[in-house]
Amino acid sequence: MISSVDLAGLLGIHAPTAQQQVVIEAPLSPALVVAGAGSGKTDTMASRVVWLVANNLATPDQILGLTFTRKAAGSLSKRVSERIAILREVQSRHPERFEATPETSSIEFDQPTISTYNSFASALFTENALLIGREPESTLLNDPSSWQLARKLVVASTDERLIGLEKSINALTEAVLNLSHALSDNVANADDVAAYAERFTQLSELPFSDSARKKTPYVSVVEAVNEVGSLAPLLALAVQYAQQKRQQGLLEFSDQVALALEVSERSADVVEHYQDRYRVVLLDEYQDTSVVQTRYLPGYLAIIR
Repeated sequence: MISSVDLAGLLGIHAPTAQQQVVIEAPLSPALVVAGAGSGKTDTMASRVVWLVANNLATPDQILGLTFTRKAAGSLSKRVSERIAILREVQSRHPERFEATPETSSIEFDQPTISTYNSFASALFTENALLIGREPESTLLNDPSSWQLARKLVVASTDERLIGLEKSINALTEAVLNLSHALSDNVANADDVAAYAERFTQLSELPFSDSARKKTPYVSVVEAVNEVGSLAPLLALAVQYAQQKRQQGLLEFSDQVALALEVSERSADVVEHYQDRYRVVLLDEYQDTSVVQTRYLPGYLAIIR
């Protein structure tokens, strides 16, 4: 097995540091890497991919790399493609340095799948949309179109509870959109949130005295109660908004991972297909603060084996 340091020399790239070498040559098992900005994460990921391919631990098409931004995905994809191309040239000139396998010649033009989390989720959903009763040819809404659709619902609403919120049409529109996105991002059911908001309204009579000294510590509590207690009419509009999107075959950025999660939870066959397809999954800057990502990726795509 060739080391990542020796491989770097053959490829004509900078040798990895001792810390990077540990990551690049890590066993094929789940692992968490903690690294700060400017520590060479992208370069290490690219070197990891090429090292796995060079040592026949995975073919390029068995590797999936996911990043947050298109820029990061483009940068990683470019480095990986360039290094695999150089690797193939080096392998042809120095076959004695590598373990030959029957697969080597057949995978010459294969490349890893590298994309953003949302792009990958969108592709997965599109391929399997019918499994959850959705249309594959969904149109992705941009921000102005999302705003226009939500505002139309706000203007047409006859819910008198909106008057009590004392918000402008624009403020209500923004609140509906924020709530809709929060429901998707947190994989939350609107009925459950409505029930939670109803329980909050029961706290309207808080047990504090009339003195200013006693009232002051409860100001933030009162504000929170009022905020959550006012969710009911906004939730109704958020549900209408989701229904309109579905009826018109529309999707938002925040819907993509949530719908991919729904597909994976509904179909064991889809999960098995992707587990068989990708032997190695590299997650760039994975964030466990996202509920939908936390449920989707570890349980579905974290299949490093």
